[in-house]
Amino acid sequence: MKGKATAYIAGQIACFFLLFCQFAMPVEAGVHIVEGFGPNENAALQDSFRRALENAFGIDVKSDTYVVNSILVRDQTIAHSRGYIKRYTVLEEKKQDEMYIVKTRVEVDKNPVEKKEKILTAGEQFDAMRYARVGVWITNQVASGDYPDEVVAAAIVRGLQSAGFSSAEKMQALKEVNDFDYVVKGSVNCTPVENGFHTQIPISSYVASLTFSVNKLATNETIGQGQYTENAADITATAAAEGAKSKAALLVSDYLRKELRADATVANDMYILYISGIHDLNQVSAVRDYLQCAPAVNNVSLRSYNGQQAVVDFAFHGDDQWLAYLLTQNMSCPGMVTKMTNHNIYLTV
Repeated sequence: MKGKATAYIAGQIACFFLLFCQFAMPVEAGVHIVEGFGPNENAALQDSFRRALENAFGIDVKSDTYVVNSILVRDQTIAHSRGYIKRYTVLEEKKQDEMYIVKTRVEVDKNPVEKKEKILTAGEQFDAMRYARVGVWITNQVASGDYPDEVVAAAIVRGLQSAGFSSAEKMQALKEVNDFDYVVKGSVNCTPVENGFHTQIPISSYVASLTFSVNKLATNETIGQGQYTENAADITATAAAEGAKSKAALLVSDYLRKELRADATVANDMYILYISGIHDLNQVSAVRDYLQCAPAVNNVSLRSYNGQQAVVDFAFHGDDQWLAYLLTQNMSCPGMVTKMTNHNIYLTV
């Protein structure tokens, strides 16, 4: 009798263990069978995604508070996982009372941002450089103030374009800064110097010193800066000055194309989101909060906001169709993607 009881208990334990394995462990690596709950089908589907990510990778929790003109407009705790949804299949949908239940088979993966950077092909590198928008703004230091220097700016732009940055261009004013991915700002100082030449035709000599920096707008960081000094001599002062400035600009463009190539070819996952139809700052905050919590999205930053439109920069690793779908699932600020080209997304809310 005692032996039968022991065998019965052992059998029960084995059955429980198999049942536990079936429901508590993923069916296969990266795949989870989960149920989501919500007031509608879409909310239940999103809940199933969240549960799959939490099961696989756990969650991070942070608290965000937004204060505008001393008024608390948003105070909430945000939880997000370090993973993203690769693909999913809806296995079952049903409604119980007022609650929708969606059973899904979800394949998840670690956030690609945490993985090693992707090695781009030559074609992908070419596209990344071709689409990188580089604005160049150079001023000339003279006694009466700083004025745009067309010669130096044009020389730098030509150097960048010849290196593959075909979208590089001279900026007409600093207020255009938000139209670019990278902005090169600098100033040139050109002064005459004694050359010691003893010729029948007078020779003029000039030294040009060009100080510059290049900023990445998406992250508001300086990715390069420096100063180059060159000299030139010619039979006219104007030609000597322009020659010295052009030589300094050539050195700067050589430096810039190396730094920009290194950054642009690993930053091809940067997106710019143009949001229209905004009525107040709460909507901007809702979109930014949503992106900060979204899977596979990083480096979210608000570039500009004028009361009706906003521009948001962010990094995303994954399929563009999935990203477009993701942007329409923000329950706090529903929107519709109207256009998506070359990592530029237009969202109407």
